[in-house]
Amino acid sequence: VLHFDRWNLGDRPFTYDSRPYLRAESTTRIMSRDIFESRLKAYKPMNFFWELQEAVGVELSDLDENRISDGIRAGVNGGRLNSSALNEPQINVLNKLKLIENGRPNNAAVVLVAKETHYYTQLKIRLARFAGTNKNEFIDNQQVSGNFFDILDAAIAFCFKHLNLSGKIEGLRREEKLEIPIVALREAIINSLAHRDYENRGTSTGLAIYDDRVEVENPGRLPHELSPETILQSHDSFPYNPVIAQALYKMTYLENWGSGIRRIADSCREAGVEEPTYTDGKGFVTVCFKRPSYKGTQTSTQTSTQTTIEAVLEQIRKNPGITREQLAKILSKSPDTIKKNISRLKRMGKIVRIGPQTYGGQW
Repeated sequence: VLHFDRWNLGDRPFTYDSRPYLRAESTTRIMSRDIFESRLKAYKPMNFFWELQEAVGVELSDLDENRISDGIRAGVNGGRLNSSALNEPQINVLNKLKLIENGRPNNAAVVLVAKETHYYTQLKIRLARFAGTNKNEFIDNQQVSGNFFDILDAAIAFCFKHLNLSGKIEGLRREEKLEIPIVALREAIINSLAHRDYENRGTSTGLAIYDDRVEVENPGRLPHELSPETILQSHDSFPYNPVIAQALYKMTYLENWGSGIRRIADSCREAGVEEPTYTDGKGFVTVCFKRPSYKGTQTSTQTSTQTTIEAVLEQIRKNPGITREQLAKILSKSPDTIKKNISRLKRMGKIVRIGPQTYGGQW
């Protein structure tokens, strides 16, 4: 009789007659390929890490020297890289960061600093601003492909474009703040890019802004040690992509020891904003921030804007050749207000300009 303790994550699977078996209650059956591979990965993860596999068709010349230099400089300034790294050949630093395998870039290097990512269709982010609280109607819809830093820059710019911004004078400077702290949003986006599952080429990170909330989602699952209920408790770091995570730590974009989740919560609390919630399901981990500006119903400003949009659209239906100046006069609005509402209608796909863009054309 061979006796084994029940399965614990990290132990190796056992086989009999070259086949792995799974015991479920009183039934013994051959283990599925997916379960067997996941247990092999848990037992000897370094043999299976996607990020350590050699990047097919990518040369050292395909890596962005400027992005590498910026990362090294940030690491030195943050005290996480030795100052000698500033004068070392970049390939030496990449080797130390485990971004080079046998003299060639690996997948982690592509994720972080590749100039082009055409063959890596998963290296993109979906950016959407929805009208209302569901996905029925877009105000803005984009997809941005690129390396980690390209995607991060695009996501932060999208937040500033579509979230409310307030400002006040502090001494001699004007300080502007987003309705949701940029520290929290940035940390959530960085986490989504650092800890996502990159093996599935058909998936991508998502940033969705609704009237009432902002959602950041990444393909994958929470570590087995964590759940949406326990993630805010003190915990160690369980990076899904340890090489990528370590490189970002050295470049000061990521923290160790699982402190990022706590920093998100702290920055929200300091700003008087509700802490985000986390969900894990359907192949994605989602962080949801509630927008403090949303009151459950439209504000008078929102109602006025919607009324103006509808009025502009109605006048265009009656007279497709109408000008902005004529609309402003008929609706008793400023030309700038009309221009903004026409831009909104164009983004929503409600109208399109045919012919000359000024006089002589029509909607």
